[in-house]
Amino acid sequence: MAKKLGIAYLDTGAMYRAVTYAALKEGVDLHMDRDLGELVRGLELMVKASPSGDTLTYINGRDVTPFIRSPEINRNVSFVAESPSVRRELVKIQRSLGEKGGIVMDGRDIGTRVLPHAPFKFFLTASLKERAKRRYLEMKDKNPLLKEAEVEGEIARRDKIDSGRKVDPLKAATDSTLIDTTDLTAEEVVDLIVRKIHR
Repeated sequence: MAKKLGIAYLDTGAMYRAVTYAALKEGVDLHMDRDLGELVRGLELMVKASPSGDTLTYINGRDVTPFIRSPEINRNVSFVAESPSVRRELVKIQRSLGEKGGIVMDGRDIGTRVLPHAPFKFFLTASLKERAKRRYLEMKDKNPLLKEAEVEGEIARRDKIDSGRKVDPLKAATDSTLIDTTDLTAEEVVDLIVRKIHR
């Protein structure tokens, strides 16, 4: 979508994953908001697009992109995303990027918290089984022992945590366009959104 519109793209989830990776590496308690806040304030976190359009994530100048989609990060990222201190710091960065305009921002609280006044908001959903299948196909080459049922369980658990958290819960903004992508290809979803924007 960003390529078709000729603008930047930011996967904000990669930022939470990077903080999770750093916390696990440093042995920080993922349930201690104060400790996570200290950690994130001490990180030099940078995200940028690769020539192919993918999001590259750096911590203190080191590319951590290959490490932040592992099963261990998947299991733990929701705990970090619950931290008010982490959310406050990352939302600051995301807003500063979004307020410049000309960006597709992807994440679970963009329309409600990060950029509530964005001119276009889309809330993408799909059945749990379809989402698990897509994630499994993304990850299976890097994790040959991974089972689709395991991925489905992790997604369901993360949804429950993210929807029920006190700070910035996962929910659709009231003025967003809801798109059920269960029976659509990625290309069809992109075309649908781009058409709506051009209209």
